[in-house]
Amino acid sequence: TRSSDFPTHNPGGGVYFQGTLSGGEDAFISKFERSITGIKPIGRNIPDKFALYQNYPNPFNPVTSIRFDIPKESDVKITVYDTRGTEVSELVNQSLKAGTYEITFNASSLSSGIYFYTIETVEFKDTKKMMIVK
Repeated sequence: TRSSDFPTHNPGGGVYFQGTLSGGEDAFISKFERSITGIKPIGRNIPDKFALYQNYPNPFNPVTSIRFDIPKESDVKITVYDTRGTEVSELVNQSLKAGTYEITFNASSLSSGIYFYTIETVEFKDTKKMMIVK
């Protein structure tokens, strides 16, 4: 069937197509673009408190690293927002063991400007500012 027969949707940055093939079969094709290139533990030391560090480099184009400390196993969410408070990317949303972590954020799909990233756990919340310069 022609791709123009499929409606296009954009949920959470992903793209999917759904429709009916020429033989009457239902079709669903999914493609998701991730803006994260990986979360990795840094070192073996257990931090004594929660912390969110300034991204580096800042300003950046288009890739930056965000480092954070988790002193005990916790559900961690790190989200990027634009200046209007609209969520533009969810970088982390999972349980992590105690440690120091670094995540690489690729903002190539975002326009130049100021953005904020927030870490949230049950016991801790912090926000930092970052700038994309293209």
